[in-house]
Amino acid sequence: MKQKLSQDLEHLDNAIRKAFPADECTVSNLRQVADEIELALQTGKTPQQQVAEQLEQEMLNFEQAHPQISSAIRNIINTLSGMGI
Repeated sequence: MKQKLSQDLEHLDNAIRKAFPADECTVSNLRQVADEIELALQTGKTPQQQVAEQLEQEMLNFEQAHPQISSAIRNIINTLSGMGI
């Protein structure tokens, strides 16, 4: 499951780069959440519940204008849900 989550995070990162190649301010919250998940994976800890809630909010923010990012976030949410988060 952690490997799937790592793949989902990589997909999200690629989607962010395509949608916002130079605009880091626009996606800083999303990157912060992704970094928190990545850190949890590296340390062997489970991401906290608030991470999933933050992702859901970010998914709603990007849903209309950037469906690829929204889809990548949805994949991460589903993977976290499969992990019981």
